Amino acid sequence: MSDQGRLFTVSDPKLRDSAPVKELTAVMAAGFAKRSVADLAKLLAHSDQRVRSRAQFELAKRGKDGIAALTSAATSAATSAGSVLTRVHGIWGLAQVARREPAVAAKLLPLLTDKEPRVREQAAKWLGDLRYAPAAPGLLALLKNLDPRAQSFAAIGLGRLKHAAALPELIRVLKDNADKDAWLRSAAVTGLCGVADGAALDPFTRDASRAVRHGVLLALRNLGDARVANLLADSDSLLQLEAIRAIYDTGMEAAMPALIARLDQRIDTSLPKEIIA
Repeated sequence: MSDQGRLFTVSDPKLRDSAPVKELTAVMAAGFAKRSVADLAKLLAHSDQRVRSRAQFELAKRGKDGIAALTSAATSAATSAGSVLTRVHGIWGLAQVARREPAVAAKLLPLLTDKEPRVREQAAKWLGDLRYAPAAPGLLALLKNLDPRAQSFAAIGLGRLKHAAALPELIRVLKDNADKDAWLRSAAVTGLCGVADGAALDPFTRDASRAVRHGVLLALRNLGDARVANLLADSDSLLQLEAIRAIYDTGMEAAMPALIARLDQRIDTSLPKEIIA
């Protein structure tokens, strides 16, 4: 062995010579550039992700015909796990095209209310990533969905759109979540950082809900806003510690005087029993 590392290829002769592997080898060897749009659309349903992805990328290059095929794939009724993946690749392909042709993003809007959870999630994810402003009402409605993944993508998307009207709903998500799902809390915090500034978040540093105060604290930390110092005197000792870390770890100079003023005050650093358990 050397410091350059090694690459090893391991294969099973029986599997290597099986019909599915031979078929995959033939598909990949033939390439995708010369295939018809109809053939590429069929390959979006292939069992191997590499084939689906290459078909998607090629369709994204094919202009109006490619867009039509991707739209058909994204909106087709899902009857199996495989067809759900086909729809997802359709969404991804449309998002690719929308980066150079923003108007194409409109084709994803109806999918925000689709019956298939994964389709809703991916539509929300990419509409937010594309910063497609007309998606704001649909994303806001999706925040009320009971699916935490859908809520997460919607929250992040609204933050990217800087949709200020989403502030009350994002606060509600934090409250309802009650710190149970860290991923959802993180998404809501990301959303808050996009839709609000420190002045708008300040009133919620005194909210009755610990979960709301926690989320707002994290948002203020990410924004580098000195109003995080309001939580140094929070009734919850763990939030006091979070506020201290937010100020010290990020070097938040404007909040340092408030932190220094509390040097002589003891903070309970013991963890609650439910956290230890």
